[in-house]
Amino acid sequence: MPPSRYALRTPPGVKTRRPGEQRGVQRWVDGDTDPVSAYVDEQTRIETGDLVWMHGHLCLPAGELALRTAGTATWTQQQAVVARGFLGVALERSPIGQAGVVRVATAGDFVFPCRATRAQVGARVAVEPSLDGTCLADHRVILTPDPARAVGRVARIARNQATQLTVRIFSRVFVPPCWEIKKR
Repeated sequence: MPPSRYALRTPPGVKTRRPGEQRGVQRWVDGDTDPVSAYVDEQTRIETGDLVWMHGHLCLPAGELALRTAGTATWTQQQAVVARGFLGVALERSPIGQAGVVRVATAGDFVFPCRATRAQVGARVAVEPSLDGTCLADHRVILTPDPARAVGRVARIARNQATQLTVRIFSRVFVPPCWEIKKR
C-alpha cells in the first residue's frame, strides 16, 4: 500500500518537527555497535538515530509509547517502560507504509542532543520528555538519577556539553544473564 494511505501519527502535544531538530542523523561515534535486525510494522516511522525499544515483537521509537498508552502514563513511567524494553539506536530508517526489518545498534557510543548544564562521565541518561511532558522524544536524552529509567551513561564530556552528550548505550533486551558472565 502506498504511504499516502497512512496518516502521520504523532503523540499528543508533539509537533512533527522542532526548529533545529536533527532527525535522521547517524549518531554513532565509537565502539562496536553489535547490530541486530528488528521487525517494524507498516504504521511506524523510524528515523536513523532514533532511540528504539521492543513492544512484544515490534521495534518502536521512544515517542511511540504515548500512542500505545493513550496518554495514561506520566513521562517518568514512560521512561521506565522504554528503559525496560530498550533495544538500542536505529542505524537505518523505516518509513510509514513499509513493513520490514531495521538494523539497530545494541551497543556503542552515540552523540545525542541534550540540555544538560553539567554532566559527569558515568552519569545515567534517559529518553527526554517533550516540553509539555505528554510523550518522549525519539532522539534526545536527559540526565537521570534513576537506574530504572536509564538507557545509557555519559561516555565523554565535550566542550559543547550544553547541547550534546556522547552516550554509551546499553540494550536491556540483549544484556547477558548473570550466569553467562564469567567470573574472574
